[in-house]
Amino acid sequence: WVLIDRDGKHFDIILNYLRDATLNLPDCTQTLNEILQEAKFYCIQSLVELIEQHIKIRARKNTGDIDGCCKVIMLTSAKELPSIVATVRKPIVKLAINRHNNKYSYTSSSDEMLMKNMELFDKLSIRLNNRILFIKDVTSSEE
Repeated sequence: WVLIDRDGKHFDIILNYLRDATLNLPDCTQTLNEILQEAKFYCIQSLVELIEQHIKIRARKNTGDIDGCCKVIMLTSAKELPSIVATVRKPIVKLAINRHNNKYSYTSSSDEMLMKNMELFDKLSIRLNNRILFIKDVTSSEE
């Protein structure tokens, strides 16, 4: 027999993980840290890594931090769009900058609105890159 002098408060979580790899982690940060300490005590490295990963993800969600990596397709020809639409199953958001169409309706706030739209497009493309395909249309008016 081996006597383990530990508080049994979180042992059910540890034991269930060891039995069948199920892990139901609580929302409370203090409890998560307590379970992490127990996993470290029992030297269950896979459980330690899972809990640490869970804590990092929760911290990122709480601070509003997001993964700053995404894919945005740049259209350089109008001929590219039909083939992209035909091959992609995700919804598509296309940012078309049609400055050549606005030469008579140009105002002092046009540049500001254009920058706001581009900034919003960039933020959305980072947040929703897994669910939506984002395309920037940079084709010229001569096409």
